[in-house]
Amino acid sequence: MGNYLAFLQQLKDPNEGRSLEDILSFPERIRSLMVRNKLKIRDQHDFTQIWGSLDIIRGIEYHHNNFLAHLQALAAKDQLSDDSMLDHETIAYLHRVGQWYFFGRSLKLLASCPKINELYLFRRKSIGHRSIDCSENDPPFEQIWQAGCFSRRTFAGKLSPNFDPTKDMSEDMDLILTPKRYQSKNMFIQYQILSNGAHATFVPQNDHLVITKEMEEAYIRLFNSRS
Repeated sequence: MGNYLAFLQQLKDPNEGRSLEDILSFPERIRSLMVRNKLKIRDQHDFTQIWGSLDIIRGIEYHHNNFLAHLQALAAKDQLSDDSMLDHETIAYLHRVGQWYFFGRSLKLLASCPKINELYLFRRKSIGHRSIDCSENDPPFEQIWQAGCFSRRTFAGKLSPNFDPTKDMSEDMDLILTPKRYQSKNMFIQYQILSNGAHATFVPQNDHLVITKEMEEAYIRLFNSRS
């Protein structure tokens, strides 16, 4: 009991005086939020659960940064090449999000986390284990879909409202069929999974900000609920 109290007492906020909105690093923002509310941590178990969730947050940011770095490296190549590292980083990222899902559920924080709730389907049907190896009453065709959900990724995006196929098709094909697609501002890598009517879509470049916002707001609700 004394060890955690001593640790809390010596904790200093490296961003003291700054608003949370001004702290660009997501893990550092959550760390500062925890330090500013350290007196609301109740006991050793509470400390281990809440402070320990920082490792999950750091892992999420780590894998997202790796994903973006891989995109940049792939875009710099002369021709399309193996890009399976994107899938490996995505799987690791969603595994960490799944860990946070259970953290949030244990503290009743998930009611306002729709994207995190949605993405848990990936962990339940493909990442934690493949449903094709340990089915939970999913029909065979869904097991096949779930098992290949990361190798079946697509590029999601929207055509410009002024798109003219007679003029713009060559430019469009040059984007899709060359390494330029990895740095496109109009289309992004997308993963999908389904199970018994439930459906989840993950677009890493877009959804990371949605996920981290849900997590940050959940921590704020947690601390605000404690006197």
